[in-house]
Amino acid sequence: LILPMQEINAISLVNHTHLSLIKNLHNAAYTLLRTLPEIPERLRPSRPSPGVSEDDSNPDFGRGWRVGYHSVPSMDLLHLHVISTDFDSPALK
Repeated sequence: LILPMQEINAISLVNHTHLSLIKNLHNAAYTLLRTLPEIPERLRPSRPSPGVSEDDSNPDFGRGWRVGYHSVPSMDLLHLHVISTDFDSPALK
């Protein structure tokens, strides 16, 4: 999970004034996937940081990743999920 420094108590409260915050969250996800040593090179995004614009609301984070928000959140604070689709982790049972 990636949480912004600014507390937003529900995704329904996000509006156009939060665009730079959303861009920053997505850039943090990109940086995490590019730099976390535990992530194999083959799964790292190869493009420059995607950001989010009105024309690119679903940037490419590379193979094997899903990055997004719940439409019905599991917790109140706004947060971004970064999920591996291979489900290969020592933390999984």
